[in-house]
Amino acid sequence: MNRIIVGAPYFAAISALKVGADLAYVFCAKEAGPVIKSYSPELIVLPVLDQPNGVETIEPWLERLHVILIGPGLGRFPSTFAVIENLINICRNKKKPLVIDADGLVLISQNPDLIKNYPAPVVLTPNVMEFNKLVGQNTGDGTKLERSAAFLSKVGCNVTILCKDHEDEIISNGKVVKVSGGGSGRRCGGQGDLLGGSLSTFLTWALEKSFEPNVACFAACTLTRACNARGIHQVRQEHDGHGYDPRDSLYF
Repeated sequence: MNRIIVGAPYFAAISALKVGADLAYVFCAKEAGPVIKSYSPELIVLPVLDQPNGVETIEPWLERLHVILIGPGLGRFPSTFAVIENLINICRNKKKPLVIDADGLVLISQNPDLIKNYPAPVVLTPNVMEFNKLVGQNTGDGTKLERSAAFLSKVGCNVTILCKDHEDEIISNGKVVKVSGGGSGRRCGGQGDLLGGSLSTFLTWALEKSFEPNVACFAACTLTRACNARGIHQVRQEHDGHGYDPRDSLYF
């Protein structure tokens, strides 16, 4: 039985809504649909991704979308990747901006030509391990900017890499912007989904105002770090009141 992931697409979609998106559509597998829909009536859930006519069913909906986020909860089944490859090509023809994360990055690592010379902005959001696979394990010990140069040169100038790390790095057009501060000293599961969802909304707004994707990336990184810092502060306060030492490494 295929493993169905419901948390990641939910967190990404609800984050897009919480930061200001009017609507959020979730295209998922049939078994995941009722679960994701039960989490929030605000989400428009279309469980067609694994259906025989999935591509044909999804294509008309793309006209309504400003930015397409690919990856959270996607899975790595060849049949799913085949559907996503077709959808990326359709998005290319429609010049739809993309945000690609998680399992979507696995697909791009295997086939970077999918986004080569893409006619609209593409933002890739790898963590450190995903970054290494994306740009190649044998790209040396230089900075992330240096190590990603060959990959970005190959795929074209519309691609931005947002590498999530102790210090986030936003890389595009031969330049890097670093985002630090906030956070909690570690990243828990699901934070990347929150970032991807909020980034999708911020990217829509940035492009509407003719800003570079870097602006949306900076906003999403800053928001995620601020929320993480506030969350860990609350945990420390609660545990202090019960005799816990806030300097305990568990809370850093």
